[in-house]
This record gives sequence, structure tokens and C-alpha cells, in this order.
Amino acid sequence: MALFRPGQSRCGICGRTIQLKEELVAFPAFLPRHHRLAAFSDSMFHIECFKSAPDSDRVHALYARYREIWESRPSDLKTREEIERWGRLAFREFDDDRGE
Repeated sequence: MALFRPGQSRCGICGRTIQLKEELVAFPAFLPRHHRLAAFSDSMFHIECFKSAPDSDRVHALYARYREIWESRPSDLKTREEIERWGRLAFREFDDDRGE
């Protein structure tokens, strides 16, 4: 999850600092760097800035899908290789840089 430092962290949309009492939206790193919406991954935003972003609904949908996949991960994976292989296969739909 993006690390929030009141008065230091900046909104990924407007660039202004986010103050402690301001509402914000934050996402962990859930999209690959080449994805067209990667700027929303591992970032935070003023809630009003995020709501006004043209892609906010798509980002919410992608994050919900990411959580759905993550929460359904197998519990029997033991080795790093097994975990990485599962992750590559499970999240391959996020490799589409068109965001569809």
C-alpha cells in the first residue's frame, strides 16, 4: 500500500500534498508498470481528485478483480517457485496494457 505521510505525501492527480484531515483513496501496487492505468497503482489521491478522474470506475473494477483473485489463492503453495508461477498465471489478465 502506498505509504501515507500527512503533509508530505502528494496526490497522484493534482500533485498537492494530502493533509491529515483530508479524505483520500489509496491503492497498493496491483498493476504492472506497463499497464495504461499503472499511475493508480501504489499511489494515493484526494478523494475528490480520484472521483473526478475519467478512469476511476475502471480502477475500482480492476482493484476489485485483483482482490478477488488474491483472496482465492490456493493455500497449498509452499515454494517460492510455486507462488510465483501461480501469481503469473492468476494475474495475467492485468498484463493487458489497454486495461480491458
